[in-house]
Amino acid sequence: MQVTANNIQIEVQISGPENGPVILLNRGLGSQLTTWPEAFCEGLAGDGYRVIRFDNRDCGLSQKMGRCETDNVIPEPSYNLYDMAADTVGVLDALKIERAHILGCSMGGMIVQIVAAKFPERVISLTSIMSSGGEADPTRSGTPEVSGGLTALWPASSDREAIIAKFMSEYFLYGTRTYRLSKAEVLPFVIKDMERCYCPGGYLRQYAALKSLVDRQDELKSIICPALIIHGDEDFLLPVSCGERAAELIPGATFKLIKGMGHDMPGPVLAEINAYVHAHCQRAGN
Repeated sequence: MQVTANNIQIEVQISGPENGPVILLNRGLGSQLTTWPEAFCEGLAGDGYRVIRFDNRDCGLSQKMGRCETDNVIPEPSYNLYDMAADTVGVLDALKIERAHILGCSMGGMIVQIVAAKFPERVISLTSIMSSGGEADPTRSGTPEVSGGLTALWPASSDREAIIAKFMSEYFLYGTRTYRLSKAEVLPFVIKDMERCYCPGGYLRQYAALKSLVDRQDELKSIICPALIIHGDEDFLLPVSCGERAAELIPGATFKLIKGMGHDMPGPVLAEINAYVHAHCQRAGN
């Protein structure tokens, strides 16, 4: 369904019991709400949470802030992650939710970190997965090969096979080595997401916003809610040192290392992540 949040249209999907404690999920750069693993969301719903996921501005079915076509030139930023944090709070406002557990991965982790720092009255607990430690321009954190994938050229919108090939290459560049899926297993997910929305222009606008981030380490030190930091030991886009730094900076934060996880959430580690998140939210209360 669509809601108006921070004066723009945001696509929202809700699952789990209506009266359950709310956990709001924020996804990463160019990632639609459909890229959350279903087993992860079903696990949270099964634990009694009202699970809310949404498409960030400029991706999925949410409002686009410009044209979807691209000439493969990174634009000047027209918004920043603080605007996207306001969108996140706007989703809570639209759904008349006063406070929530907030969870984000990758760029979404940075956004919910900002929400926790700037809107503490709206946050019960924070979970940041495979995200940054407050570094300026986190696009430079990874190895040159993997970080270079963030600016790989986008094919023409009419070239279906080239688009599929690009998305497939991203999975094999960023994802886990230990629990890697086959091309045949990845392909259906790629096609489904591509057919739902293909908007490289929106991706590059989000990338410009991400790249414009300034150092946020003092901001992380100001977070007062219970915080859980989860990171994989096979992440070469935002290496594990980023998660360790976030845990060091946020007062009282808990750090959990997931072995065999890259810059993704592979099926074999989802039960472990779910258990950590559930225990964390229970400790934080409602």
